[in-house]
Amino acid sequence: MKKINVITAAVFAAAAMGLCSCSVGFMNTASIGTYDNADKYTAGDLETTEKIEAVDIEWASGKVDITTGGSGSVTVKETAKTELSDKEKVHTWVNGGVLYVKFCKSGEKVDGDSDKRVEITLPEGVVLDKLTAEASSADVKVNGVSAKTASFEASSGELEYYGNAGSIDFETSSGNISFKGEADSISAEASSGEVTIEQSGEGSSLSVETSSGDISVSANITGKFSTESSSGEHIIKLGSTPSSTRIESSSGDVKLTLPESAEFNATIDTSSGDVSYELPMQKTGDNSYTCGSSNNELGIETSSGDVKILKN
Repeated sequence: MKKINVITAAVFAAAAMGLCSCSVGFMNTASIGTYDNADKYTAGDLETTEKIEAVDIEWASGKVDITTGGSGSVTVKETAKTELSDKEKVHTWVNGGVLYVKFCKSGEKVDGDSDKRVEITLPEGVVLDKLTAEASSADVKVNGVSAKTASFEASSGELEYYGNAGSIDFETSSGNISFKGEADSISAEASSGEVTIEQSGEGSSLSVETSSGDISVSANITGKFSTESSSGEHIIKLGSTPSSTRIESSSGDVKLTLPESAEFNATIDTSSGDVSYELPMQKTGDNSYTCGSSNNELGIETSSGDVKILKN
């Protein structure tokens, strides 16, 4: 991932994590720095009938909306609270089926009060090969879009995806993460923020990690499933029993709902908290349990918090 080059203390902390090349300066300006092929980009809104197979976005501040519409064309439309010069406007380039969307002209800065917002509209029913978005201090929302792979990174901002994906990755330093739709593989990481996932269909893997924030997951995962937080509740409802489940919480309750027919071997370790269950689990050791006859593995560990295993 690219390094952030910023001055403000809040964004500097995110820069240390290497999340994005975008920046917001102490003089209340925003920039994404320099980028390759700058001379090939066009300033301002875009409408094209070219076939778009991938979208790559780099945005500094404001908001990014990606949606679908009835037209067969692809459009990029920008709004702002202040009048923008050409160098401050959104810059786009279509090359080899890839739509590149940049916050402004390469190397330029934009008034932070402009509140630049961009809406990218794709044709109904399109399935992108790849969708990526990097943001410094901006919300990113995807609604009704499908992609084979999707990836989102933000230093500070909400990340929302309502649609389908083969695999999807989220990473933010400060901001909530939300997903609703079908996906085979999901990964979400937030330093500070809540993570909410409603996965439909059948998936092979799901991983969620947050330092401070609640985790809420409803999913149907057959392979590996894991959630981890330093501070926050885990509320998890699974439609099937994963082959491997790992839940860790330093401070926070864990509520896990499994199918009534679930079978697994479990290790449940809590330093300070109660363990209760509705499934026909048999205790086989200090922290070990079995439910039915299966090789599925379930591990739950909390330092401070209750563990409840409920049946669906």
